[in-house]
Amino acid sequence: MKKLLSVLLAVAMVAGFCVPGIAAETENGITVWDNSGDDGWSGANIILGDDADAWPFSVADGDVQGEVAFEPEADASYWLVFNITSRGAKGFRVRWSTDNTGGSYTGGDAAVVNDHVKAADEVATVIPAYFQDTIDDGETNTYFVNFVMDGSEEADGLIGNIAIRGQQGNNDFTINWIEVLDADGESLVTYGDVEDYDLPAGDADDDDDDDDDDDDTSTPDGVYVWDKEADGWAGANIILGSDDGEWPFSVGSGSDDVGEDPVSFEVEKDATYKLYFNITSSGAAGFRVRWISQNDNGSYTGGDAAVVNDHNKRSFETATVIPAYFQNTIADGQTKTYAVEFTMDGEEEADGCIGNIAIRGQSGSNDFTVNWVLITDADGKALTKWGDVPANVALDVPAFWAFDGIVEAAGLGLVPVDLQSAFTADMTRGEFAALAVKLIETYLGEAIEESDPFADTDDETAAKLGALGIVGGDQNGNYNPDRILNRQDAMVLGFNVLDYLGLELDAADPDFDDADDIPDWAADAIGALQAAGIVQGSDGNFNPEGKYDRQSGILTMLNFWNALPEIEEDDAEE
Repeated sequence: MKKLLSVLLAVAMVAGFCVPGIAAETENGITVWDNSGDDGWSGANIILGDDADAWPFSVADGDVQGEVAFEPEADASYWLVFNITSRGAKGFRVRWSTDNTGGSYTGGDAAVVNDHVKAADEVATVIPAYFQDTIDDGETNTYFVNFVMDGSEEADGLIGNIAIRGQQGNNDFTINWIEVLDADGESLVTYGDVEDYDLPAGDADDDDDDDDDDDDTSTPDGVYVWDKEADGWAGANIILGSDDGEWPFSVGSGSDDVGEDPVSFEVEKDATYKLYFNITSSGAAGFRVRWISQNDNGSYTGGDAAVVNDHNKRSFETATVIPAYFQNTIADGQTKTYAVEFTMDGEEEADGCIGNIAIRGQSGSNDFTVNWVLITDADGKALTKWGDVPANVALDVPAFWAFDGIVEAAGLGLVPVDLQSAFTADMTRGEFAALAVKLIETYLGEAIEESDPFADTDDETAAKLGALGIVGGDQNGNYNPDRILNRQDAMVLGFNVLDYLGLELDAADPDFDDADDIPDWAADAIGALQAAGIVQGSDGNFNPEGKYDRQSGILTMLNFWNALPEIEEDDAEE
């Protein structure tokens, strides 16, 4: 097993944990893969440069297979149009990539990859763009992206080569044709037999949501937000009524500080509502959602005060009552989205659990900034917006199939606080290191003292794994913490963690339907984990280059935890 570990490490170090696919076809600087043929995955890369050190910070010399699609100009507007037939994929992402492989997305891309969701008939105005759930099996759609590259981007930001990928790493689709045009509609580069189409009306200089007057996110009546620096304290109030003698018993008559039209939305009895709010901490450790009778920083109802600390939730859990307490769920500098789903049944009495909704810092802390607030009805229709609300606000909530496992893993102490959000975001090597160190230290009951820093990062968890021999750097001694992992990368790293902890796994070949797509450097690890029942595929496939997100990483660590033997007390003392 130790020999197997050393072989895996050696190969992975050379590969830098990034394994390019074999291009099915390259045309005019556009490379397209199709897994219905000889390729192991589907997608496309549009190469914009051949120098990783020069704007647009794309492919390094020698890695572009000889051709650049077109040379972008700063502040110029471009159209990307692509036509796809689904063989099972539900949607597609357009992303920024640093090379001509199936991974290596930029750090800037990874941070916001799911933020800009569009319908099939909408024009995306930024990259990354997410055409989520926009196509059915057997359908063919044409998608449009109208974007500007303003020249101010930095390396590893929202810049690079343009990548077209399937939703959630799905490869069941065929790209029929691609065209890139300038702002005047003149074709710059094509792939395939481009069919006739009409460019929709659109302007990449427009805000992503400004095409709908109903989506105005300017400060609405009835929502009041305070900022510590400007106002002396931080928080938000959402006003639900203007008469303390009438249900919902909120702001009393004569309150001058609620404006001429103070009510945020009209509450209906027995109706269910969803509150989402996004906050950046500058020191606050958590937040409460409370009932307040006036539009001030106090005046909480008696019913609220009696149970204000009774309903604790983790950051990724949806609270189901108010007051709700997201206690110790955020660290200084982090930004998170919280969710509350509540019903007002009409039975509440004045001064009970009723009134206006208040968002406050834990233990009275004012060290935070409210970025945006959204309330929807039970069907998701927006009733109130404040701030720049993104198109999809539920991305901090795990998928239904991952929720119970994430709650269990968090309860065991296996999930660092800064990974308890954005569960559908792609996982990076740095994030995997944080999870792995948390697993090792929790299992052994002691901190890892060793440290061997890498040349490109001061991340302590990566340095700890490096010192233990679990991970290695590339040929330049770099760990590449922002590099996106796929499934095969993660399994090799995970296998090394288990080997370090002394779990002996029997050698076995992978027994998936797509085992031939698994590279030799990852096959031993994946085969051993599959044989032990630790790793499973989907519909008989492993999908080695498929998406590996945060929730997948957390569930992997939970599976590892359950596979590890309990440490005897004598062993722990040693």
